Amino acid sequence: MICILLKQKGAKVMNYEELSALSNRFSKSVKPSIIYLPTMRVLSSLSKEKPQASDPDEFLYWLQEQNISEGRPGWHEQFEFQQNEKDIIILRIDDNFINDSGYLDYIFKEGLFAMTNCYLEDLDEQTDSLISYFDNNELYEIDYNEHGSLRHAALFENMISPENKRELISLFVPVKKL
Repeated sequence: MICILLKQKGAKVMNYEELSALSNRFSKSVKPSIIYLPTMRVLSSLSKEKPQASDPDEFLYWLQEQNISEGRPGWHEQFEFQQNEKDIIILRIDDNFINDSGYLDYIFKEGLFAMTNCYLEDLDEQTDSLISYFDNNELYEIDYNEHGSLRHAALFENMISPENKRELISLFVPVKKL
């Protein structure tokens, strides 16, 4: 955000820290939704043979070849996240799905998530804003594990974009009640 301050009689000139704090207050004015994501079985873009290896493009191609739906936007069926600097896709599957693929399936653990919509190019900034929104919140706090990282990596779900040039997503960050 760029601010132009006009010096008026009695007007206060703001330094960077004050301007940053003001900007954070404005960014916190949009309140996220708190949603519950249930426990679900998911198929991931992680390899069964090398669980640290992920190939999202090949995974999406495989889903298409198998005529497996990639999930409907807004239905909380397909998510993406980063883990150890790798992009990972997870897709909700039925409990009776027979996984004879080369991709790892696992149980996604239920929990509360703060959710907001943003554009993909603003993801890092919006993630930071969403996390800082819960500073001094009286009802919820960010859900960290014992190592100080998020209980689950920040997730995003692709949405239908209102503009062809920008990709709209829903951003999810784990939270818990105080």
